[in-house]
Amino acid sequence: MPERPRFVAVVGAGLAGLRAVESLLRSGLDCQILVLGDEPHLPYSRPPLSKDLLAADFEVTPFKLPVSDQVVWRTASRVASADLGSRRLLLDDGTPVDYDGLVVATGVRARRLPLPGPEPLTLRTVEDALALKERAVGARTALIVGGGVLGCELASMLTDAGIAVQVVVGPDEVPMQAVLGATLATELRRRHEERGTVFHTDCAVLGYTDSGAWLSDGTEVRADLVVETVGSVPNTEWLAGNGLDLAGGLLCADDLGVEGASRVVGCGDVIRFPSRRYDGRLVRVEHWTFASESGRHAGRTLAAQLGADAPATAFDPLPTFWTDQLGVRLQGLGLPGLGAADHRVLDGAIAEAPVLGYHHQDALVGVVLLDRPEAVGSYRALL
Repeated sequence: MPERPRFVAVVGAGLAGLRAVESLLRSGLDCQILVLGDEPHLPYSRPPLSKDLLAADFEVTPFKLPVSDQVVWRTASRVASADLGSRRLLLDDGTPVDYDGLVVATGVRARRLPLPGPEPLTLRTVEDALALKERAVGARTALIVGGGVLGCELASMLTDAGIAVQVVVGPDEVPMQAVLGATLATELRRRHEERGTVFHTDCAVLGYTDSGAWLSDGTEVRADLVVETVGSVPNTEWLAGNGLDLAGGLLCADDLGVEGASRVVGCGDVIRFPSRRYDGRLVRVEHWTFASESGRHAGRTLAAQLGADAPATAFDPLPTFWTDQLGVRLQGLGLPGLGAADHRVLDGAIAEAPVLGYHHQDALVGVVLLDRPEAVGSYRALL
């Protein structure tokens, strides 16, 4: 009597979950796949939410889905809890879902500051983007809380739209310092300030008001539009109680099998994994190329665990990211933040189109290029 098809649950209907589905289908595994997404949308591209939001032709770009009767997509379906020992999920409407294999691709949500006053906007989902776009219409002033890459990307976009922007940087002295190091971060701050952006350092937000926010240095900032960009929180609460390491993201092995669970893999923003490239250091990456690459690899690993002829291998990609600000493109390779304390200009002038190298224990661990697309390939080879 032939074996029944394996039943695979994919929790998370973003890019990582989609790539895992495609990988499972390519593996030749006899399976049925149920994809559960808590948003009311099928998978869509997230980078345009921050990069193209205020463009006149902005629209949400859905990904092409595989045409297969092996896959069922269920949106607006949140998983409330999981019993990994029994291989059972429980949806928030009380529906149980039993599985043979599980893909964890639940991503992250925007971190919120526990402050009094009206809740500010954030930017993570389509609904967030549309709300921000609506509020930006007619706005003259904006306050961005958080001086990371996303906050500065939004500052650039809002400035382009003629909105006067102020940014509360946070714990660092200059925006984006944790990722880019002080030299390049200071140069980018100078360029933002030339465009009129005002940065608040050495202070924090104490609370929000209907017209802006109060800062710890006594400043009242008035703004028509307030946005928090203070990081993210991995969506792992539904996995609690299963003995997993969820501190700072779901811990996976180097093949993306979840540590402490059988027939469970993880992919995308939600996971941490040991990178052989960086001496086994646990890393968590929040960029779309990583979501795509890790989704494919996790699908192959799970297929092998379920009996497909797909050898399990270590996952060790070169992290990459990019951001468009101030009319230029900044591209990052590797882990610049790991070497932010030891960064050196490798080529060009810092005030023009430089290339910076980031070193950890004298080893090159990351490169950042400012408007140098022709040089990306050669520096990628170095890493």
